[in-house]
Amino acid sequence: MPPAVRTFIAIETPADIRAALGGLIASLRQSGVDARWETGDKMHCTVKFLGDVEGADLGDVLSIIRSTVGRYPKFTLVYEGIGAFPNARRPRVIWAGCSDRDGVLGRLKTGLDDALGPKGFPAEDRAFHPHVTLGRMNSDSVPGNLTPKLENLTFEPRIIQVDTIVVMKSVLRPQGALYTRLDEIQLRQQSDA
Repeated sequence: MPPAVRTFIAIETPADIRAALGGLIASLRQSGVDARWETGDKMHCTVKFLGDVEGADLGDVLSIIRSTVGRYPKFTLVYEGIGAFPNARRPRVIWAGCSDRDGVLGRLKTGLDDALGPKGFPAEDRAFHPHVTLGRMNSDSVPGNLTPKLENLTFEPRIIQVDTIVVMKSVLRPQGALYTRLDEIQLRQQSDA
């Protein structure tokens, strides 16, 4: 039986935006906070995290993802704002926000939840908050200068046209996860949803 594949569905971030986000990370590093900062190859907006997909089921799951994604039109995504989960005073994850003002991304996420739920990949309990992870805290101690830095950093909105969704494989390694593309799915060219 083929091994399970740790899988997620995402939007890849263009190189120029990854470079700008790298500049934000460089600024945040100056706070001296104990964090693991993301590298450019890991800067993506996760649409849905599936976790382990049994190797024998992977083909079916990819087929469901392809048919679901293919029903949605391309859309505009805006990279804007910097924040933290759960909040800037007690950050665990530091992120750059992604917003889809037309609502296509939210509908796509719901469509994927509905289509993949019967295969054992239900919707998450928490609200969908599209973002690019910049860093994850390694400890609970937060230097006092990180919160003001988070609250005062600015990131000029960057707008992209999303016309593909990718399915990624994630292999966990001691030096960090390695991501490889399993599939790339084109969104519909029409703007009607």
